[in-house]
Amino acid sequence: MNKNSIVMLLLLMSSGIYARIGISSGKGSWMFADGSRSLRVWYHCPEELSATTSVCFVMHGAERDGQKYRDSWIEVAKENKFIL
Repeated sequence: MNKNSIVMLLLLMSSGIYARIGISSGKGSWMFADGSRSLRVWYHCPEELSATTSVCFVMHGAERDGQKYRDSWIEVAKENKFIL
């Protein structure tokens, strides 16, 4: 994935697109497509969302285990009420 695709993904996530693509509270995943490539994005959303809800991006390690990283951060996200 090139630098422009990563910037676009970050902008989409921080602009409230989560509500428009059907992301609801709790944990899940969705596919981000960039031309011929796609990327699974693992998330957790608090029950109460607003235009000012913070977003925290956690980057997985070399094993590409994003789901595991998301799961290990869920309690912190719940306590601090941010989108993970």
